[in-house]
Amino acid sequence: MTPGLLVILLCTSVLQSAGPQMGEPGDTVDGHPSQQLTLGGVTLSGFVETSYTYSTQPAGSQIVGRLFDRLHNQFMLDGVKLGLDRAADASRFTAGFHVDLLLGQDASPIQARGLSLGDQGDVPQAYILLNIPTADGRGVQLKAGKFLALPGVESGL
Repeated sequence: MTPGLLVILLCTSVLQSAGPQMGEPGDTVDGHPSQQLTLGGVTLSGFVETSYTYSTQPAGSQIVGRLFDRLHNQFMLDGVKLGLDRAADASRFTAGFHVDLLLGQDASPIQARGLSLGDQGDVPQAYILLNIPTADGRGVQLKAGKFLALPGVESGL
């Protein structure tokens, strides 16, 4: 933590409506408290993250050298993340998908060129998954689309 910088993160769940299959209150999405709603094999999940930052050495309203917590003495909506998933069944020829939507100030530092929802929005991931069944029942999965990181590489979103 940078000297003179205070960061307070508040996470709350964004989905709290009743549905046919709701996740349990202790569930997480990317390490954040979350609710999940499943309808017809498609799962909707998400979270809301807010913060307050304060620096003892600001440069005006900015905190120099910071990427995500860059605004001094302000409450911010860091991100509203919504995810939409449909898993592919490994035992048969099926297709699935995954889409993430990120809204808030955390979207601008991670935006990819060519796919932008403005300064406060991004689609970090959107891909389809095709399962080809194999004799052992495990299947081979092919993915195509936009990924947050290469498979197997850690990411922070």
